Amino acid sequence: MTERVENASDQLIRKRLDEGDYWYGFELKAIDGTSVLLDDTGANREKYPQSVNQKAGCGFPIMGIGGVLNLTKGTICAAGFSKHREHGVRVAHRILEAFNEGDLYKADRAYNSYGFVAQLCEKEVESVVLLNQRRSAKLD
Repeated sequence: MTERVENASDQLIRKRLDEGDYWYGFELKAIDGTSVLLDDTGANREKYPQSVNQKAGCGFPIMGIGGVLNLTKGTICAAGFSKHREHGVRVAHRILEAFNEGDLYKADRAYNSYGFVAQLCEKEVESVVLLNQRRSAKLD
């Protein structure tokens, strides 16, 4: 049922789009992440540990969330979940199916990895990302 609703919504949105909604012909998709505190239950603590900066039993389990936003359509394409300290690029690999040929990938430094951008290139997705924080600011 959910898939039928998503497909119907996608078709309706596509009908309403025109050339001016695309950026130089690209469908623009951005990826970003955040975290949320969960209820303090045994199951949540096991799957999503609390911050290492807190004493045991004094904090809440923390879940990381990474999502792909379609800025052309104004929709959320995909979401992935992780432990709080797991890097965003790992979540991005889990939601790679949200990107298609003709998309333009936009991301901040947290989602800039050679491996992930190479996977996007294989799908004929273009990328605009900030340099990784470990790289020098100077480029040739």
